[in-house]
Amino acid sequence: MPLPDRMQFNCPVKLICGRRALEHIPYELATRNACRPLLLSDENAHRENRSRAFVDALRETDHTLGLVEALPAKASREIVSELAAIYRDRDHDALVVMGAGPLMDMAKILNLVVSTGQDDPGAVTSDMAGMASRLKPMVLIAPAAASAYEASGRASIHGADLRAVGLMPDLVCIDERTLGAPGQEALMATGITALALGAETVMARPKNPLGDIYGVNAVQMAVAALHAVERLPDAVTPRMHLAGAAVMAGCALADRAPGRMERIARRLAATGRTSYSEALGILLPAAADFGERHWDWSPADLLRALVGLDRAASTPPAQQAMSTASALKTLVNDLFCHTAGRIPRVLDDAGFTREELDSVAASVETEDRAIAPGAIARLFQAAWGVVPDPARQ
Repeated sequence: MPLPDRMQFNCPVKLICGRRALEHIPYELATRNACRPLLLSDENAHRENRSRAFVDALRETDHTLGLVEALPAKASREIVSELAAIYRDRDHDALVVMGAGPLMDMAKILNLVVSTGQDDPGAVTSDMAGMASRLKPMVLIAPAAASAYEASGRASIHGADLRAVGLMPDLVCIDERTLGAPGQEALMATGITALALGAETVMARPKNPLGDIYGVNAVQMAVAALHAVERLPDAVTPRMHLAGAAVMAGCALADRAPGRMERIARRLAATGRTSYSEALGILLPAAADFGERHWDWSPADLLRALVGLDRAASTPPAQQAMSTASALKTLVNDLFCHTAGRIPRVLDDAGFTREELDSVAASVETEDRAIAPGAIARLFQAAWGVVPDPARQ
């Protein structure tokens, strides 16, 4: 791939993955001059007693550990302020987060608060210019079921959406003892989200070769894990792959603004007809086909990650974009079959009405003036039953 005229990529995340990966965390914290971590866990991690493995990993070290467990999924500013007081009063010097999505968002805001010396979380979130150039060390112990945004430089709390490379964790640890035991649907939602976020990173413009490396790895790991989870949802290997795919997708996103497919999926999920991950899965095959024609996307760059090197190399260049869309359709259709229809293939499966889609299309085009009038409606027409893009006929 030729280097673009302009590019920027920053990923400070170090990944440790495998058996006894937790035992490496004390050393990594020590290299960052930290030895008094505060462990935060969500309700799922607390219920499954996942923190026990981390406590055991620190047993033979001189680290002092604080624990705050069973934190609610939706954190208030008061909770952030209380945690900041605990962090300061007990002289903690690092955060370790054991949980997904909302807990990690809260931990990023908490890290901003304790690193900047602010007492009011609202003041931090409203003035990113006041963010410290170097935040306190933060470690993510990644679960198998995740939002895929945990490792990114994004955080969202109470309507405030923040983006900064400094929000990304310093270290991500994937250990089979702390993956958790989520259900099959939660695992598939993680895989679909990681797949879609990685795929958009690879296909969309402007191109960034370094971001593409993370995006391609997210797609490869997600595809392999989704096929395995269909048959063996309790197996360790596919859950490790899903955790890895979510981390890779987050690193690919870094601190860049939400992509076009992300924004459309959020609008669809807001209707209540489908979840965010399902909306991404519905949109992805149609967007790959549509994006090549109308948004200068390059779905051919994704083909090798989906079907392997041999099949990609044997596909004529003129057919690679359509083959990518076809491979994505096949994958989503397989998930529909293996979940007895619980994961929708197309907008029609999710129960959308034409009027709802017209409303969503209008709101997306109002928000993004770079989109040609009527383009989102045509995308939804393709995603209704994933028929060919009308422009191809």
